[in-house]
Amino acid sequence: MAPVAGARRSRVLLREVAFATVLLLLFLFFGKSVLDTLRLSELSLRIAGGVVLFLIALRMIFPSEGGTAAASAASEPLLVPIAVPALAGRRRWLP
Repeated sequence: MAPVAGARRSRVLLREVAFATVLLLLFLFFGKSVLDTLRLSELSLRIAGGVVLFLIALRMIFPSEGGTAAASAASEPLLVPIAVPALAGRRRWLP
């Protein structure tokens, strides 16, 4: 978020938190029925989430030349994938 101006940075942050909150609330109320419809267990969802976070971590450690990280470095982030798990795991709101 370094290239984003200070005033715009707070708007981007609020947008990310609002998206994460809506997504978490949807899964709070409809998550079990979605898992039952797709015939997925909670364990398989945890394993898939771990794999996705591992792949994101690998891309952060070993970025590709001219990849998506380089293209998005000049613009503001939109729906950061790590925002939802980070918000869901927070125990307090202030750092």
